Amino acid sequence: MKIKHLLFLISVMVLLNGCAPTPLTVELYPTTSPSTNATPVIVDRYVLNTISKKFHLPSCRWANKIKEENRKLSTADREELLAEQYSPCGDCKP
Repeated sequence: MKIKHLLFLISVMVLLNGCAPTPLTVELYPTTSPSTNATPVIVDRYVLNTISKKFHLPSCRWANKIKEENRKLSTADREELLAEQYSPCGDCKP
């Protein structure tokens, strides 16, 4: 919720109830992680064509046309794929 909206709601509460609400502390930038036992989510960054050695964004129209036996999902970053001699798709430009 935006600060302006929060201040507006507090003002309305004061007008309706005739008293100010209890002070509210809001931590805008948490200094600790929300959960210490959270499991990291691994997201496939690229779709690889193992025959043409091209890599695509998952949303690329050409990625959807790769045959299943030539298709591989990758979590590697762009530099790693370039080092493995893969080249970026000219259409989606990953």
